[in-house]
Amino acid sequence: MKQQRRAGISTNRYMLLVGIFISLSIIALGIDKLIPAGAAATADIDTFGPLVGAELLLALLGLIACPIAAWLYLEECQTNNQWRLLWGTCALALITEPFYDRVVTGEWFGFATIRPSNLAWALVVCFLVEKFITHRPWPIQVAVVLAGLAWLVIFQVGQWLPFIPAGLVIYAFFIMFHYLRDRENTMMLTAGMLGAVCFITPALGVALLHYRAGENNLGDTPGHGQGQAQRPSFWWLLWYPVVFACLTLVVSIR
Repeated sequence: MKQQRRAGISTNRYMLLVGIFISLSIIALGIDKLIPAGAAATADIDTFGPLVGAELLLALLGLIACPIAAWLYLEECQTNNQWRLLWGTCALALITEPFYDRVVTGEWFGFATIRPSNLAWALVVCFLVEKFITHRPWPIQVAVVLAGLAWLVIFQVGQWLPFIPAGLVIYAFFIMFHYLRDRENTMMLTAGMLGAVCFITPALGVALLHYRAGENNLGDTPGHGQGQAQRPSFWWLLWYPVVFACLTLVVSIR
């Protein structure tokens, strides 16, 4: 009997949601530049309190994108265009980095010292780790996963605010999805608990993933049932450096 495709949220709509929520986090970075250092610890809290609250709210809402982005990227890692995906992700990270450095550090390039780097580098780490842990002995898998974790921590990848490491959140979901993607119920339960631990809001992204379209929850073919015809064009990811470029312009003329 032919299996019916399950109605639900399509990949393109998930990508739109990721774009919206990550844009909120980028706006939070812009708001952070409007708040003088130490304002929260001084009498200026009366003046800048609303900005601090808005910044925190937008950054936390941005975390909703993390489990969705991790799932979509893992899906792409299962296609036949894997290395093109890697080069595209590296290009995205390199294009974005100067704008990110300008917004976060005030300089165009921050190679002299270890400084935060943009979120796209977390996807590069996810890709490399996934390739080196697939069909490898457990000791190698553990070592590679820990090496990826160390990279994200040392280079502060995707550090939206000092206490919101979005890169680590995406990495945690990516690794969890990698190991549990064939166990739908266990995966969703574990993802929900992980989201609750990671500032709660990522759990909302996990809830959205539960309603993804496909022949079943995960599918049983490369691409997990979404079908090659439904695969989105990733050219639209250029919105990421474009939004940072716009924010850089705003910060520069402020």
